[in-house]
Amino acid sequence: SLFDGKSVSKQASMSHPSSVRAALVCLWLSTGILALLTAAAWANLLDLPNTASVTVNNLLTLAFMLLVIFKLTAGQGWARWLFAVVYFVGSAVTLYLSVFEAQIFRNQPLALQATGLVQLALQTAAMVLLLTPSARQWFRLQRERAK
Repeated sequence: SLFDGKSVSKQASMSHPSSVRAALVCLWLSTGILALLTAAAWANLLDLPNTASVTVNNLLTLAFMLLVIFKLTAGQGWARWLFAVVYFVGSAVTLYLSVFEAQIFRNQPLALQATGLVQLALQTAAMVLLLTPSARQWFRLQRERAK
C-alpha cells in the first residue's frame, strides 16, 4: 500500500539520524501550513483564493507532500530525489516570479506572502538536511537492507 514502507519500519524509524528527523519535522510543518491555509480558504475564514483550481492544486500538493513524508520516513531514497526535483523546480519558479514578476507576490494576501516565505524556509531546511552526509549514509543503508 501507499503508506506501508515496510511498516514505516521499526528497522528504519528507530535509526533515523537527527538530520532526517529534523527534515521530516520541517516537511510536516510545511504540509500542515498548507492544510490549514486550504481549510481556511475553503471555509472563507481568511481573504484567500478559493477557486476550484486552487483547491485542487492544494489537495494534490498535500497528497504529494504526504507521499514524500511517508516514503522518507520509511527510508525510501527515491522520495528524497523526487522531493529535490520538485523543490528545485518550484524554487526556480519562485525566484523567477520574485525577480521578474514581483507584483504577483505583492498582490497576494499577507497570509499567503508570510506563509509562502515560511514554507520556502522550511522546505529549504528540509532539502539541506536530506543532503547531509548522515542522511545520505542512512538512505544508502536503507537501500542496502532492502536488497
